[in-house]
Amino acid sequence: MNLNLIRRGAVALAVLTTLAFAALGLAACDDEDEGSGGNADVIAAITALDNAGLHEIEVELTETGTPPGDAQATALRMQSLVKLTAWPSDLSSPAEKLASLLGEMAAALAGNDTAKAKEATTKAHNAAHDFSFATWTYLQKKAGVAEEKNTGMDHASPTGSAGASPTAGHTMSESRITVENPRARVSNTDVSAAYFTVKNSGSAADRLLSASVDSSIAGMVQLHTMVMEGGTAKMHEVQSIEVPANGSVELKPGGFHVMIMNLKRELKEGETLTIRLKFEKAGMVEVKAPVQQIVTSGMSGGAMSTPTTGH
Repeated sequence: MNLNLIRRGAVALAVLTTLAFAALGLAACDDEDEGSGGNADVIAAITALDNAGLHEIEVELTETGTPPGDAQATALRMQSLVKLTAWPSDLSSPAEKLASLLGEMAAALAGNDTAKAKEATTKAHNAAHDFSFATWTYLQKKAGVAEEKNTGMDHASPTGSAGASPTAGHTMSESRITVENPRARVSNTDVSAAYFTVKNSGSAADRLLSASVDSSIAGMVQLHTMVMEGGTAKMHEVQSIEVPANGSVELKPGGFHVMIMNLKRELKEGETLTIRLKFEKAGMVEVKAPVQQIVTSGMSGGAMSTPTTGH
């Protein structure tokens, strides 16, 4: 059974439902926010966008040079969804930009220039990440939880902070996420990595689904792990990282980590990198990761300096 086809079919159904609500004006309205079609259609639209598979399209383009067969149709569906949804006034301008980039992505995918298609897909994917974060932040503030401090809604640590935005169908009591000790590795090449500890004080397990940084910094961000194969440590992408209920998971050198690729500039010691983390239940969480020299473990278990020529 092809799980990707099932997922995309579910997304397509969500998109069609949202488009119908937007076109007929039947979505729940919130009169307090002029220019908004209400929370119901906004949540449905951003959830469909979050699960559209733009990440998978970008990865397949990068790894094989060929996009999935439904990539262009996905871009066009998402463009229509973004255009027809009645976004709040605060989000209307970035929504227009995203719709334009999705259109450019669809046009590039229709051509034969792989490099152009990859570039357009990366831009649209990064814009979708940024727009998703902005939308969930808006919904969080509108729900009146943005000002709550130190209650599980907004978490702080000595080296960074993370505020979670609840996603549709979940409550903050299920998953209370704290991100501690975030840091990013100094790099003068086109790759870097970020590490941190995720703690979940909630009653339900959660999953870290993806990570992103500003598109002006890097072209791609993935969740990775290191595994031993034939006595050699090899890096593999993972689709998610489980965070157990009332437990924690550490992202560290030699294990799970956030891989930052296609860097557009050096990451220098002393600066701070903003990383957006998307959790299945807790929603979007933003962390501030100081860029620093990081000691990693060699193959034999001994310590070595942070490499600058690779991962």
